[in-house]
Amino acid sequence: MKTRALISDLEAGTLALRRETVGALARKLAEWGEAEVEAGRLSAFLETLGPAAPAAATSSLPP
Repeated sequence: MKTRALISDLEAGTLALRRETVGALARKLAEWGEAEVEAGRLSAFLETLGPAAPAAATSSLPP
């Protein structure tokens, strides 16, 4: 199941289900709802951003 197509269908309210696609939809929705999967994806994304700037360098508070 293609994720972008599924999201477009859901946004448009035109989700078309066939007997052949119900299983794939159920698996995709279960994957999206699994906290461990999403946490892993978030962690992987954050690692691509590199180290954060030191808090003191970005703070707007007076010393």
